[in-house]
Amino acid sequence: MFRSLSRLLPFSLLALCSLRGAILLDNTQVMEDRPDEESFQAIGQSWGRFVAFKTTQKPYALDSVSFVLAQDASRRGRAVDATVSLALFGASVKVDRRGNEIIQPSGGQPLAIQVFQVQDVPHVDSENPHYYSFELKGFEVEADTAYAIGLIQASDLGEEGGLLVGTCDPDLRRADGVFGDSGYGGWFSGDPDDLEWSPSSRHSAVFMEGTPLPVSIVSLPPAITDEDFPDFAELPHAKVELGRMLFFDKILSGNQNIACATCHHPSTGTGDGTSLPIGEGGRSLGLSRFEQDPILERVPRNSPALFNLGAKDIKVLFHDGRVAINPEHESGFDTPARDALPKGLDHILAAQAMFPVTSPAEMAGQYDGILDQGENPIATLAAAGDLPAIWATLADRLQAIPAYVDLFKAAFEDVLTAEDITFVHAAKAIAAFEAFQWRADQSPFDQFLRGDLDALSAAQQRGLELFYGEADCASCHSGKLLTDQRFHAIGMPQFGPGKGDGSAGYEDFGREQVTGLARDRYRFRTPALRNVALTGPWGHTGAYRRLEDVVLHHLQPESGLRSYDREQALLPSLVSLENDDWVCLDDPQVVEAMTDRIEIMPLELSPAQVNDLVSFLHALTDPSSLNTLSQIPARVPSGLPVGD
Repeated sequence: MFRSLSRLLPFSLLALCSLRGAILLDNTQVMEDRPDEESFQAIGQSWGRFVAFKTTQKPYALDSVSFVLAQDASRRGRAVDATVSLALFGASVKVDRRGNEIIQPSGGQPLAIQVFQVQDVPHVDSENPHYYSFELKGFEVEADTAYAIGLIQASDLGEEGGLLVGTCDPDLRRADGVFGDSGYGGWFSGDPDDLEWSPSSRHSAVFMEGTPLPVSIVSLPPAITDEDFPDFAELPHAKVELGRMLFFDKILSGNQNIACATCHHPSTGTGDGTSLPIGEGGRSLGLSRFEQDPILERVPRNSPALFNLGAKDIKVLFHDGRVAINPEHESGFDTPARDALPKGLDHILAAQAMFPVTSPAEMAGQYDGILDQGENPIATLAAAGDLPAIWATLADRLQAIPAYVDLFKAAFEDVLTAEDITFVHAAKAIAAFEAFQWRADQSPFDQFLRGDLDALSAAQQRGLELFYGEADCASCHSGKLLTDQRFHAIGMPQFGPGKGDGSAGYEDFGREQVTGLARDRYRFRTPALRNVALTGPWGHTGAYRRLEDVVLHHLQPESGLRSYDREQALLPSLVSLENDDWVCLDDPQVVEAMTDRIEIMPLELSPAQVNDLVSFLHALTDPSSLNTLSQIPARVPSGLPVGD
């Protein structure tokens, strides 16, 4: 049940640490004669005979904990035996007026308690104080949670005898310092009611051993259910079918030569398979796309995937979050259109669908500044920023096609004649199709969350534990959809035309473009990860073509940016634009500025761990998303070609 540890821990074996909270190291070894460098220290705050501490991002079963014990029940120089009770309590974290974190025991009923017989407890005046290692059963701690551990009762010490429980100071100096002026310890007697917390802000440490617990269902996000999506049973099939036709129909583009599906194609994971798409002026799909008409610039950002964007929890869209739910706005959304956005949009996906048709590089068409006119009426309106006129012009096109009029009538109760059709109806239909078609929640990981513990391979389970543990991926890729829907700067390489930012105009300030706040520079939205293995290349510029390489970038973001291999970029050849592609990465000042903004810390993982992490990411693939050709209609009501 216990072992007396008479040797002290040499402070040189462990790095000195001044952090509040716990430092937990993987360890399943059994302590022999002393705590060693493989033990983890719980560095927290002394509360008399307790240490309050906070765990890291991993749950543990505590196997042992060590304290220094002494007593005054015997004559000087003699040792006695005693019975003690050791307990684990919950704790809370508070911040004092100076901003210091205080971990305070919560009191109340202990979370776990265990009784021990300890032998040969030395007198307090002994020159040879003893560490005692208490082997624990049932002492489990959750990730990122505060606790207090210590002794609550002692007996067999006589009526007047007391027990001193000692800990180390946080820089692991000599343990016998607890008996001097440092105050790292607390006296208590055999009285079972003697359980008063001795308040202290002093930092102290205890030594523990623990076994990492398998990541449990409790530690993971809940499984996705039907409740997380619109009720597809009530979604009119006619509305979804109308959305499918519109999604694949080039009628919505200014020159009638590009569709939503051109950059979000089912065969390329609802992206287009390139780093930066070729929009208006191109012909064909993906990497085969070529310049049919003059192309002034690549689309400046990678085509985002569309999986699970119909979920009720989705609150923000686009890489910079420029479309977001805002119940206080009359339209219900914050968008680039501001007050010009029509009312009646029923989902954030519908709000998003209003905007690609207004982008000159994507669908609207180019504008000739010398001639002061666009290559089509919609391009002219786009150059003028007249978004309502663009939407009205597109609605006029749809009203003129009888087959579309019939589809709109079948899909919407308020469309009785062709003149009732608006682009809001079109956007709502496109959103219904995207939400219905690209729900993805049948991956092995989803099956695992629903209780099938055999759904993941051994490598995928190890990767899962890394994802939610040491690699800390879940700090951003959190929740059911594996995204915090927030914005982070991770040093993703910037190339292509940019968004007009910086001195040369080739930078992309990301979230700052929306908020106007300098602190948001180079921050981009955390993507959801279902089907991530299908949606490359990855990053807001599509910088990485291999999933393993984008994982490595997250682990070492600064070196990933500084030593970026440009062969990773998948850019269809455009001779007229190739000199513009690398302006940012060729500018040391831009690279330095991006490096200074990186928010994630580097982490060393072994090649085997990286492989396990990538295996887990493949476990996020829904098999139903692998066979998507049936989604593509053979023809669309406009009669325009679909296959290119």
